[in-house]
Amino acid sequence: MTIGPPKRVSSQQVECENGESGAASSPEDLRHAQAWLHSRLRDLNEDDFEGGLRIFCTSNLVLPEAFQDVWHVISRDSDIREGTPLLSGEDSANLRTILVFCNQNSCNEVKRFCDIITNIDTGTQDAPPMFWVPHSAAPGSQRQDNSDLVRPQLVVDLLYKGVDGIVSGEPAGLRLSMAVRSMIRKSANLSRNLTDMVAETRWRTQYAEYLQHCTHATLWDYVRARLAPEIPPIDHNLEPGEPHELPGYIIGNKLGQGMFGSVYKLTERPGVGNRVQVVKVVSTEAIKEIRELMNINRMIRVMQMLSDEKTRHPNIIRLHQTYHSPTHIIFRLEYGGPENLHRRLLHRQALQPEKQRPLSIDRVVKITSQCVEAVRHLHAVVQVCHRDITTYDKKQREGQAIIPPLKECRHFFH
Repeated sequence: MTIGPPKRVSSQQVECENGESGAASSPEDLRHAQAWLHSRLRDLNEDDFEGGLRIFCTSNLVLPEAFQDVWHVISRDSDIREGTPLLSGEDSANLRTILVFCNQNSCNEVKRFCDIITNIDTGTQDAPPMFWVPHSAAPGSQRQDNSDLVRPQLVVDLLYKGVDGIVSGEPAGLRLSMAVRSMIRKSANLSRNLTDMVAETRWRTQYAEYLQHCTHATLWDYVRARLAPEIPPIDHNLEPGEPHELPGYIIGNKLGQGMFGSVYKLTERPGVGNRVQVVKVVSTEAIKEIRELMNINRMIRVMQMLSDEKTRHPNIIRLHQTYHSPTHIIFRLEYGGPENLHRRLLHRQALQPEKQRPLSIDRVVKITSQCVEAVRHLHAVVQVCHRDITTYDKKQREGQAIIPPLKECRHFFH
């Protein structure tokens, strides 16, 4: 029925904010309201409101004869039963407008009005727009204390509850008919504009997704085959998303995470072996440019060179295989050890004595020698420049310092 803000206002809140005592209307008030109702609807019928009409009245007023098929009185709280919708699905499909005649000066009637809104809003899908028609008494019989004026806070609360509009001023006859028809047209135009906006937003979203798909296909199919052949084609047998397994292997706990991907522990399936390796998982979603694709291709080529039997080095991690899932590039690598050199040095100088792990001079010399030898091998033998040598990238295992190849490496030749 309406697209309302997230705030919800209960009927009790509306009732309290009105500041009314909730006393029943006097017989004289009902008599004036009945006479004023017949005067307002004299010479009118359902067609004067463009048909498809349903009227609810929160006071026990006798319905006009011309509206007996669409008039429903909700004058007691028991008239609205919890779980029983006031409108059926067929009613909702055939109706164009709901009008609620309610006396804004009666706390009980405003509460019943709120119950009507809640019942229709929660129990009926695609309900027609609902308009409030304030109805108190004829202008000549109203009290002179401005009680006939609709309070701004009451209007705000009812709009939050789900009312689509208010027919102000208590018009009668043709003025009432024209006011309602005008609000119906405004509501229809607003609904049509919102529908068009939603449709355009949906179309733009779909078109953006289409362009994104085209860009992804161009980058990872055409450009990859032309400029980055070291990256294998997409293997659709691999599940999209973060991988949980590889052919013959089970991916275990996460060991670390960096700017370009995450590293997981990898074990062979039972019956195949018990080797422990790691996988580095890089999301392809973050790779948008050809330059980045070529960097990955260069990295794989360098890692393959360093993994070859002729050019490999015992202190440099080897690349075993590269996989390409619909969403990730996965590198299966040699396991370098559980701890990097940076963390080892922090333990060496830890403030707490129980956490200190000293390094002997011989151990320091051995680690330094292995690091220098690995860098010399990169530069002199493989002719690859390591541009980001840090203690974070040196793994400790069984007394060795193993340097993994980084993502960015630049070739140079003598």
